[in-house]
Amino acid sequence: MFHVKHLSMYAASERAALDKYVSILLKWGQKINLICTSSSQEIYTRHILDSAQIAGLLHKDSLVADIGTGAGLPGIVLSVLGFGDMILCEKSLKKCVFLAEVKSVIGLNFKIYNGDVWNLDVSRETCNVAMVSRAFGKVRELLMLMTKTGIMTGVFHKGASYREELESARKSFSFDCEISDSITRSGCVILKITNVRSLL
Repeated sequence: MFHVKHLSMYAASERAALDKYVSILLKWGQKINLICTSSSQEIYTRHILDSAQIAGLLHKDSLVADIGTGAGLPGIVLSVLGFGDMILCEKSLKKCVFLAEVKSVIGLNFKIYNGDVWNLDVSRETCNVAMVSRAFGKVRELLMLMTKTGIMTGVFHKGASYREELESARKSFSFDCEISDSITRSGCVILKITNVRSLL
């Protein structure tokens, strides 16, 4: 079933776990709104590979908070790929039940935070804390959340309007930003933002 050549670099056990995740995702997608997809090929490219591409921008010894994870993207994919200290943050209880089933069936060890992400409290004793998100909000809102939680590294999927979002964010924040082209969607990018400081 696992047929996307870009993911052939991963171990057989990781590919098997991702196949199992996709199977659960398709099953639950008939009950609740998790992702919009028309084929299994689109799931692997649009969601699995799209999530996996940010792994190289993060340290595996970091605490990684996936904000507005929804169906567990990119958090579950990162967990499968060896990120052992993860918090998947989701406000919807139904989606959290889904996340819990995936965690149990596949045997992953991520934590689930069911609540308002603005109340998220990450340990200040953890040196490396990163935030990831595919669709939580615009850059300025993400930076507001980073400064509130004390997280200094953010890796975010962004669409074609990323330049305008960055320009708007720079009116309120000082930060460093690395921009990488997405390997799954033309015109989209991955932003790695560090050293965030409020100007207000």
